[in-house]
Amino acid sequence: MIESESLLIYPVVKLNSVIFKIPLPILYNFPLHKTTHQKKMGYRANFIIVENNKQKIYYSQEGALYTVEILAKGIAYCEKYFDFGFHETDWLIDNAAGEGGIVIDKDQNKILFYASGDIGFTPVLQRHSQKYIAKIWENWSVQWCSRGHEELAIYLGLMEDRILTEECKPNFFETDEWSPTMEVDRRQSDVITIINNGIIKDYKQDWILDGITICVLKGENLINLIPEELLIQEWQNELETTNCLLVDYDSKKLFVCWGSDADSRHDDEVRRLWPGWEVVRQIEGLIFHFDYTGRDRSIVEMTDKQFELFREEYMNYDFPILD
Repeated sequence: MIESESLLIYPVVKLNSVIFKIPLPILYNFPLHKTTHQKKMGYRANFIIVENNKQKIYYSQEGALYTVEILAKGIAYCEKYFDFGFHETDWLIDNAAGEGGIVIDKDQNKILFYASGDIGFTPVLQRHSQKYIAKIWENWSVQWCSRGHEELAIYLGLMEDRILTEECKPNFFETDEWSPTMEVDRRQSDVITIINNGIIKDYKQDWILDGITICVLKGENLINLIPEELLIQEWQNELETTNCLLVDYDSKKLFVCWGSDADSRHDDEVRRLWPGWEVVRQIEGLIFHFDYTGRDRSIVEMTDKQFELFREEYMNYDFPILD
């Protein structure tokens, strides 16, 4: 059972004897979104069924909160639920309005989805939710959409200029502060790993959402500017981490993981700021840094059992249940 040890700014919780802190939005189901692409209020979503090369598109005002819970009930339930509860339309909402979505492609046995709420800005929850759904939908390919509605639209062949709104253009967070607090025990909400001459250094910021954009804005000179006070002294569970940046100076590769759905213009902006570098989006989150550098991921990894306990406690949103 998950035990709440504290209700301070960053409550401490215990999952099977592993103690770590989680952000308040997760405890209170209050979704946050990256300031680089502010979203409107609401949990709007599109649900789409593809069958015999035909698409049925539904609109939901609140469905983005519980896409995982819907998919967990299987295909028959999904089809009945979409027909029962939502308005059928012939177009997709844009990426400013869209907070979540599901594509169930019966022709290709493929699922695409993304969500709002806790999962929407936490890579480890996205990764585990994808695995969770894949176990339920046997012989189906399941894919989390890190680019949100842009990814759904491209897959469906419905991509058009209006999908990518001006409101969601990258507006990277710039400040003279590297982190609101430089205390050693600050949260690792943003993790930056730098590799130079084979030496690995890991840094953390406590911005909750947009810390890595501060680093991205420094460009290639980041290695000479990032303060040593940000070095990680002790690792915390990956559940704390929203955004990740890995900068490999030895191969001139930069890997970025945006915690919440960010369209492809964010990657393009990174490429503009880092000319001559290969910029790659990764969706595995913090454990990618451990795998890439050949370190033991179990130091930070959330186990399947821990995820199941967490999901039962914090990710079971109420929504209308069909008989």
